[in-house]
Amino acid sequence: MLEEEISELKKMLKESLSVGFVYTIAELIAGGFLISLEKDLLIIPGLAVMLPGILDQRGSISSTLASRLGSALHMGWMKPEIAMKGEAWENIVGSLILSIIMGVVVAVLASTLCWIINLNANPLTLITISVLAGLLATLVLLPIALIVSVKAFQKGWDPNNISAPILATIGDITMIASLLVVVKILKLVGLV
Repeated sequence: MLEEEISELKKMLKESLSVGFVYTIAELIAGGFLISLEKDLLIIPGLAVMLPGILDQRGSISSTLASRLGSALHMGWMKPEIAMKGEAWENIVGSLILSIIMGVVVAVLASTLCWIINLNANPLTLITISVLAGLLATLVLLPIALIVSVKAFQKGWDPNNISAPILATIGDITMIASLLVVVKILKLVGLV
C-alpha cells in the first residue's frame, strides 16, 4: 500500500512540477508585457485599481472550469472528447455567465474603492472594460480549458494537477491582451 501511495505522489509531483516550471516563466513574461503596456492601460482612472481583481478572476474562472471538467472526466459524467455538449457545455455556459457577473462585481468594487480614495473613476467605463475584456478572454480560454482537460485525461494524467496552473497562466496573458484590445477599441470610438 505504501509503495502505491509513493508512486502516486511521484506521479503528481512530476506532472505538477513540470507544468509549474513552465507557468512560472510564462508569468514572468506576462508581467514584463504588462509593464510595457503601462502607458496604454493606466490612462483610464481606476483601471490600475481594478487590474489585480480582473487578472485573478480570469485565471480563477478558467481554472475552476478545467477542474470541474477534470472531475467530470474522472467520474465518468463526461466522455474524454473535445465536444461542446453535455457536461462540458453546461460548465462552459456557467463559466460565461460567471465571467459577466464577476466582471461587473470587480468593476463596481474597484469604482467604490476609487470613490473612497477620491480617485475620479467612471464606474460605467470600468464596468464596460471589465465585462468586455473578460468576455473576450473567456472566449479564448474556454476551448483551451476543454482541450487541456481532455488531452491530459487521455494521456493518463490527472487534469487537476496541470490544468489550473496552465489556465491561470494563459488566463493572465489572455486577459492582459484582452484589456489592451478593449481599451484601444474604446479609445478609437471615443468612449475613453
